[in-house]
Amino acid sequence: MPPTGGTHPNRLSPSRWAAMEYLRAQAARFPHLDLDGPSTEGLSPRDAALAHTICDAVARRWITLRAVAQSFLKHPFDRAPTPTQAALLAGAAQLLLLDRIPPHAAVSESVAYTRVRSPRTAPVVNAVLRGLTRALTPPDAPPAPSDPRATIPRADGGVVTLSRAVFDQDPHECLAQASGCPAPLLASWRAQFGDEVTRRLAHHSLLHPPIVLNTAFARSPLPENLVPHDTPGCHVYTGEGAGLRTLLTGRADLWVQDAASTAAVSLALQHAGDPLRHHGTLLVDLCAGQGTKTRHLAAAFPHAKILATDVDATRLGVLRGVFDGHPRVSVVEADALDHAAARSAALVLLDVPCSNTGVLPRRPEAKYRCDEPQMTRLVNTQRSILRRGVSLLAPDGLLLYSTCSLEHAENEAQARWAESLDLRLVAEERVMPLGLPGDSPARYRDGAYAALLRQA
Repeated sequence: MPPTGGTHPNRLSPSRWAAMEYLRAQAARFPHLDLDGPSTEGLSPRDAALAHTICDAVARRWITLRAVAQSFLKHPFDRAPTPTQAALLAGAAQLLLLDRIPPHAAVSESVAYTRVRSPRTAPVVNAVLRGLTRALTPPDAPPAPSDPRATIPRADGGVVTLSRAVFDQDPHECLAQASGCPAPLLASWRAQFGDEVTRRLAHHSLLHPPIVLNTAFARSPLPENLVPHDTPGCHVYTGEGAGLRTLLTGRADLWVQDAASTAAVSLALQHAGDPLRHHGTLLVDLCAGQGTKTRHLAAAFPHAKILATDVDATRLGVLRGVFDGHPRVSVVEADALDHAAARSAALVLLDVPCSNTGVLPRRPEAKYRCDEPQMTRLVNTQRSILRRGVSLLAPDGLLLYSTCSLEHAENEAQARWAESLDLRLVAEERVMPLGLPGDSPARYRDGAYAALLRQA
């Protein structure tokens, strides 16, 4: 078997070999894509970057690329051998979505990979990708009437036009294929928000999100590579990755947090009474993850003591590193909360696991998993966490429930269900995603929901 990394004897580039090996494994498990990315051991930084770029493009636009390939195939794409699927997806991604990739390299190396992994289908891969290359409209060609079935939108606001239709005639299915969002998810959005909002949400999902920092509590001037976001108290980072790490290491008053994510704690701060704002009360972050909202709580309520935890051991380890030595934030095992905070927390934050449909640009793999069985599991999990959160509340305490979902079943419906736990709704806020391909990064915003409830 050829090596996973390194230059293949047939002169297949190590970056494309690594990418297609990863995609071959993902084709076998789709729609449940993993998050590990390709193996890049032994690759140069440049080759590793290209492998990741190809895989990211495919993960974001799997449905789009599959539909394009299917339009050139005589047999169902999903029945092709997984190496064939990987080669078609990787080749189409390079031809349609990536810049500065010579078409001949995208085609020839996809075919070369198939000759190694699935020799009998190499002619099919060659025919499909060469057919797609011929269908590409030259950049200097005169404008043609727009046909959504032959138009592929890109994250930068541009489009790729083809000389033939590749998407379905049905407008709803066409939008699903062109945007890469599953049709059932778009149908759910249409039922909730209507056609125009659904179209915007589908195109918002194409974006590569900027790095946004919470700067509302900055205690000294901000560096020049932070530019104001449209949301007050947030800035977009425009520098290099290494510079961001240096900045965050030296500035405890700044942290990465999307503008939508700030809404939950801001809602609590807006409606909290003086005792919670000004006295040393106890707050609990029950699903703290990597501590983003925990940091926001600590900054917004500077007199409070905070207990943070997570049921995931890896995330709990990250939390301990983030808050090591913090004077007011203690990271504890989830089981320890029953002793440390039972019936004594003035505020309990529940940033619950959810479908992530409000953050698809950041979690593109989530859109493929959003189905009815998963929604049922999530709703039940969220209700279990709500019950646990109530058990930690002091009399008249506040419970802050938040998601990064757009789904009514995970948001407003859960806030209404929580009334069965002797809670009453104080306030709620739904934040819709903002930003479309071609917009300024300062306009970008995720989607989120927050509800503040008080013991009845």
